[in-house]
Amino acid sequence: MDLQIVLAILIISIAFLGESIFGFAGALISVPLLSLFLGVHDAVTLVLIFQLCTGLLIFKAYKHVNWKVEKLYAAQSLVKNFSGGTLSIDRTQIIEVTTRRVIIDDPVDKIRVKAAQPEPAV
Repeated sequence: MDLQIVLAILIISIAFLGESIFGFAGALISVPLLSLFLGVHDAVTLVLIFQLCTGLLIFKAYKHVNWKVEKLYAAQSLVKNFSGGTLSIDRTQIIEVTTRRVIIDDPVDKIRVKAAQPEPAV
């Protein structure tokens, strides 16, 4: 195998592994590195082909997404944006997802319970 092909496969594999972990930056990492030895036009074309293949894989995975939880995250991101980041829901706060509702653990109740407990007498 030619050294350029091996380097291109290695760079694209590492860049798109990073994209699968972080959700972005596959092209941001791979295009500058690939254009060092392939040229900008060929590097962009090659990365766009891989981006297209990644996008097509997403269509296969949409059936396995829990849309109730995703709607909750979308709604909470809007609330978080408008509240300045003070209101948010963490994945660890979701207790149960049923067909009609999503049950969330309220951390404010824990603070109230701790505050309501009397101090032991010394």
